[in-house]
Amino acid sequence: MKKEKITPICNIVCAVLLLATLIMQFVPFWTCTGCKTHKDVEQGVSVAEYFWLPDHHSPVTNELTEVYRDIYGHDYKDPTTGKKLTFKADYILPSVLTVFLGCIAGIVFCVLKRKKFIMAAIPLVVGIAGLSGFLTYPALRVGMNVNLHVIVFAVVTVAAAGSLIFGSICFIQEQMKKKAAAQAQ
Repeated sequence: MKKEKITPICNIVCAVLLLATLIMQFVPFWTCTGCKTHKDVEQGVSVAEYFWLPDHHSPVTNELTEVYRDIYGHDYKDPTTGKKLTFKADYILPSVLTVFLGCIAGIVFCVLKRKKFIMAAIPLVVGIAGLSGFLTYPALRVGMNVNLHVIVFAVVTVAAAGSLIFGSICFIQEQMKKKAAAQAQ
């Protein structure tokens, strides 16, 4: 198949996967004791909800603090303040912000510029940021659907890398044909 047919398909697939990733940021991720709705029912807290409004979810903060204390030790002090470690939303800032903004930009550019293979670079960055974040940050590894996030980020990474590789090969072949045609004249 030609690049003109494959590249738009790959970019639309990447946009759909990014949309799924963006939606997953708003689906309950952490469950905790003490997280109640107004009807006194247990509720989960999404990554986006916690990241944007951490003060509204102190039970999640308390549980994530315990996760970090179990990893680093209960006497571990925050290097910046010197106080006993308390989890902060800033700890997951690089991954969450990159994924959130990258998803929005990737959806827009992969749809509007779907014929350009280089647009798959945005989903590739999102996939790598998501994989590294959800595999390295302890707070993101303890979510209830972390495996689903990792799988989707892996698929985004593979789809974007495939699109970039295929597009690059087609671009190089086109340039070689143009060069050969110019030399033949």
